[in-house]
Amino acid sequence: MKARDFATGNFRLGLESTMALAQRAGEALLMTGEIEPVEDVVAATHRRHAGRRAAAGAAALQARRLRHGRGRPGRDADRLRGILASN
Repeated sequence: MKARDFATGNFRLGLESTMALAQRAGEALLMTGEIEPVEDVVAATHRRHAGRRAAAGAAALQARRLRHGRGRPGRDADRLRGILASN
């Protein structure tokens, strides 16, 4: 959370001057053919971080289940193979 907020603040601070905004807009126009508003970039960053947190939480939960014996090869080998294949 702190890293995301730092990155967002750093990004916005870098675009405080008119020259920096114009340079960013010009580079975006040359590279992609469109100018993406700063707020859209920030919103996309926040969505990506939320998705990563959810994926990390699911992986941690799965690891905990395996650590506590639910899914040991002797009890449920096919389920464990499926889990390992999906990662």
